[in-house]
Amino acid sequence: MKKDFILPIAVLVLICIVTTGLLAATNSVTQPVIAQAERERADAERTAILPEADEFQQIDAKLPEGVTEIYAATNGAGYVITSEASGYGGAGSIRIMVAVSGDGRIIASRTLANGETKGLGSRVSEPGYEDQFAGMDASLQGYNAVTGATISSNAYKSAISNALLAFESVTAAAR
Repeated sequence: MKKDFILPIAVLVLICIVTTGLLAATNSVTQPVIAQAERERADAERTAILPEADEFQQIDAKLPEGVTEIYAATNGAGYVITSEASGYGGAGSIRIMVAVSGDGRIIASRTLANGETKGLGSRVSEPGYEDQFAGMDASLQGYNAVTGATISSNAYKSAISNALLAFESVTAAAR
């Protein structure tokens, strides 16, 4: 009777141990490959938004809320800052990358992730909307919101403002 009860449990435990070991081994092999692919993808995104840069160096600094990373072009072409903000209903999140010149003007912005409502709030990811920020300074004067998607537009603007705050804090510390 005990054999009928203990044997299946022992077999299941053994299967779980072997499966866990195989998953751990697979993870240890694939994790560096995945991390490298993510670094290469991020470098490609940075190069696409700031093509004048030769290479990028990550800046280690205390960053404003919403800013996840900031990179400086090693040749002085500018900075690339990744920032995010909550959008409509707090459920959506907009993650963007902003290229900023040395004088604090936006070179370009690009949406990396957009959890906003499809067809309405998601329009802030369209090139026509993103392109309006090129040439603007921290005042963001002249920015136009997407009609019917004010919250999403303001979230995008907030992410850009946070990126520019990060730029100001990093460049002020370097002076």
